[in-house]
Amino acid sequence: MVKKIVVMLLMVALLSSFVVAQDAVASIRVKTLPGHTVYLSVVDPSDDSYNFAILREISDQYGDANFKYTTNKSSQSNFYLKVKVKKASTQVFPEFGAGVHC
Repeated sequence: MVKKIVVMLLMVALLSSFVVAQDAVASIRVKTLPGHTVYLSVVDPSDDSYNFAILREISDQYGDANFKYTTNKSSQSNFYLKVKVKKASTQVFPEFGAGVHC
């Protein structure tokens, strides 16, 4: 009986070390004109010169560019967004726009 309890405790201790934190996923949609390249910069709100991630998508036939920003770090769960839109080599918005708090 004691052996079974010890084995059970060891199994619980071993299996609990395999618990993985869930990732936080943010789905972001940018609306623009069809066929434009959209750059989405996920920016640290405390230091807007530091990017958590820079994502790139081409807008679909409806002008939607869909992004998924995934993180498992609690320090990166609050962020600002900056957007830049280009068509071929012409920049529609020449600079990243103002940050949006999320």
